[in-house]
This record gives sequence, C-alpha cells and structure tokens, in this order.
Amino acid sequence: MLEKLKKIDLQNALGASIRVSLQTKIASTDNGMAVFFDSLSFNDECELIYFISKGEYCGSCQVLPQEYEKFKAVAKAQNLIN
Repeated sequence: MLEKLKKIDLQNALGASIRVSLQTKIASTDNGMAVFFDSLSFNDECELIYFISKGEYCGSCQVLPQEYEKFKAVAKAQNLIN
C-alpha cells in the first residue's frame, strides 16, 4: 500500500499544509514554497524533511511527529531516501 501512494499531505505545528507529489516529485506549501526533488533526507531529532535535487539541498520543512513517521515510511517504501 505504501508504495502506491502518489501524493501525501503533511501538517506542521502552525497548521500549514505541505503537499508532496511523489509522482512529479514536487513539494509545495500554502506559503508559496515549491521545490522539485530527486530524493529526501530526514532529521529524526526534530522531524525535518530535506528535499534534495541533483545532490544539492533545495528546501526543507518541519512537520508533526506523527506526520513525519508516516511520510518517512512512504519515502522508504518508494526508495526516495538519500
């Protein structure tokens, strides 16, 4: 089931939505951030998700702990972790 997800919506502590399309590899927020990414990196200490494009950092977001764990499992199932 995890490997079939194409889009996931995440929330941060301020209530902002972060939409991540795993099909097009675009992350966007209500605040106007939008990035293309090839892979993802995770910081477990503070629930940070880093978006990586061509080996370079291109954006990040911090999400709620339960959202973080769910998204990390999806990314791992789809081999997106850098």
